[in-house]
Amino acid sequence: MGDTLRRARLQKPKGPRERRAFVCFALTLSFIALTAETLIYPSQNLVGPGVFSFSVGSFNLRLVDLLVVFVGAAAVLTKPSLPTAARSFFWWLAASIAYTGIAAYVGMSNGAAAGIIFTQFRFLLYLVLLAPLIRAVDGGDVLRAGSTALKWLAVPLLIAGVMSFANTNPFTVPGFPLSTFGADGGDIGSIVGMLALCSVGKRAMEGKASWAALWLLYPLASNQRASILCTSLLGLILVLVIWISAGVFGTKERRTFPLPAAITICAAVALLCLFQLLTGKNEAIARVVDAVAGTFGGQGKAASADTRTQSFAYAVDLIGQNPWIGHGMGKGVQFFDIFTGRMVATDSAHDFLADVLVRGGIVGLVLAGFLFLSAVAGDRVWSVPRLVWGSILATVLAKGLLEPAFDKYRLVFLIALSLVLVVASRTRPDGAALNTRKKTAPRWR
Repeated sequence: MGDTLRRARLQKPKGPRERRAFVCFALTLSFIALTAETLIYPSQNLVGPGVFSFSVGSFNLRLVDLLVVFVGAAAVLTKPSLPTAARSFFWWLAASIAYTGIAAYVGMSNGAAAGIIFTQFRFLLYLVLLAPLIRAVDGGDVLRAGSTALKWLAVPLLIAGVMSFANTNPFTVPGFPLSTFGADGGDIGSIVGMLALCSVGKRAMEGKASWAALWLLYPLASNQRASILCTSLLGLILVLVIWISAGVFGTKERRTFPLPAAITICAAVALLCLFQLLTGKNEAIARVVDAVAGTFGGQGKAASADTRTQSFAYAVDLIGQNPWIGHGMGKGVQFFDIFTGRMVATDSAHDFLADVLVRGGIVGLVLAGFLFLSAVAGDRVWSVPRLVWGSILATVLAKGLLEPAFDKYRLVFLIALSLVLVVASRTRPDGAALNTRKKTAPRWR
């Protein structure tokens, strides 16, 4: 797979450079596998038994779980040590794990299933397994891995996107029961957004704009408001921030406005207008308008919006009952199902802040806040790789305000990986802190 795969050999890597190349190979493979799974199974709740989903005892495991272990093991081969610049992050991670362990015990004492608790504990587990990346690679290495993965995935992504946007019937992929390739799905938008920002960041490190920013429009092919808002809209804004920070638009001596930048800024409007002219329909425009209006107002999406509003209100009541320490892991909420006419239990309030408060209370939210702050703190001027991974983290967390982010293993992977790489981009693989406190535009390798 490109330069990444040519540098990586399947035998045990020997030198430091070979070890880092092997880690990047593991990450590239993980990105491709995660995207392939999401294309074949748009909903994580409908993944058929097989290579992507299997059971071990009472626990349901996914291929992503094994890939995280693979990436962590590859990073360990680089013989990482704890960099000084990341110690506060590890202290808050340890404190969060200890407190979540107590919350898990409380939840099990209250009758919560072990499988549900494992699902909700995935985020911290992924952080621990991916933590060796902080010393093994820097953020720029992984940007190149994501860019390589996007190149290999471009054709199937385009096929699935066209099928979804045209509302054609999805089909079952042979050998994968329950698969629905070409169906609408919200997770694929977040994953493609991450890969697109990787490609944008890779080119920005060279001081150039990238056509890959157009991939941030991919969620328009789906019908999920959260992806359109958080990946497309927020993502394009952050692309401009990245380009400005990297000096893509030129210096005082030479002002330039790259063609990819101009095209990216106008792409959404142009595509929507073209679709209207060719079809005589306003479906694409209505889809974007409805995404914005429905997400913030909730008036036009009766079933979905009412369900989430009720779940959030129920969560607020639970938080009020035990605001400081919460009710323990596995505690869910309820909503009134207008189709069945009865109250239905669900594991999440579709808002990660509400979920943290329900399960861990104010104490849990404070620990989570300091964990994230310890990752992003430390630099007044961010390097391009750190800014890119911070942008990826922002888009997924923004979606987490509208989705059960800590209960969806695909989003958990994106959050954990981007958080770790925000820290990794602050330190070189040799453990030394990056000198990014320069007022001048940074230079990249």
